[in-house]
Amino acid sequence: MFSLTCLVFTLLLVSAANAQTNPIASLSAASPMSYDHTLGGGVSTSSGTIDLTYYTLGEVASTFVKVTPPSTLTATQTLSITLTSPLRFKSAVSNCNMGDVCTNAKSLSVLVPSSSGNSFTLQLRGLTGSSVAVVRVDLVFDKAVSAGELLKVTSYAIGNGAAVPVESCKLVGKGELLVCDDKL
Repeated sequence: MFSLTCLVFTLLLVSAANAQTNPIASLSAASPMSYDHTLGGGVSTSSGTIDLTYYTLGEVASTFVKVTPPSTLTATQTLSITLTSPLRFKSAVSNCNMGDVCTNAKSLSVLVPSSSGNSFTLQLRGLTGSSVAVVRVDLVFDKAVSAGELLKVTSYAIGNGAAVPVESCKLVGKGELLVCDDKL
């Protein structure tokens, strides 16, 4: 006997609109039909939603962090952006040469020195206050998740400066992603 149990799950994009309090980043998700879910990639959705009926556990959900640095940032400084997610961090790469429109970001390098638990930090180098860059962040659905925040920008810092909190820059989910139990 064969049985398959799955539930539709939708991610909704909620990002900060107040440029004075949260100038640093906005989030979007990749269109699930635009990339191989074992590798990551894709193009950003304009609607900001993902229907997870296209995904199974173990697959990669690609998201995009559009970065607009503070005007005081110089090319020799490192911009650190801290994010949290209940999903497992896989990788982060510049998406500027993959079709995203970036400004003054030709020298962008993206490092993730470590990830700990649900938190990881993107270290961006080669940007200035007049730059706009897009970083693709790949996350793995390694467990069932419930409704709530699936990716959130929590803070940023310039060089060794103090962390500046960021509010309301997150991707949230509705519903539940269930483990499919296939029995033959």
